[in-house]
Amino acid sequence: MSVQVNSPDWLSGVYPGKLSTKPANEEDPYWQSYVIFLVRDKRKADILFQGSDNTWQAYNRWPEVSA
Repeated sequence: MSVQVNSPDWLSGVYPGKLSTKPANEEDPYWQSYVIFLVRDKRKADILFQGSDNTWQAYNRWPEVSA
């Protein structure tokens, strides 16, 4: 999946993100999970980061409850 970032404020790099659900009412549980995403631009870089996107997705249990 890719998302277009149209802001010069976002530099190339590795960023954490936090996902949260909004329960229908206060008694319902809510879910939170963290994701890692990469932002890149066309500039040359001195460092290369190789992200294991398939591995992260394989262990993604959002929003399943562990048994």
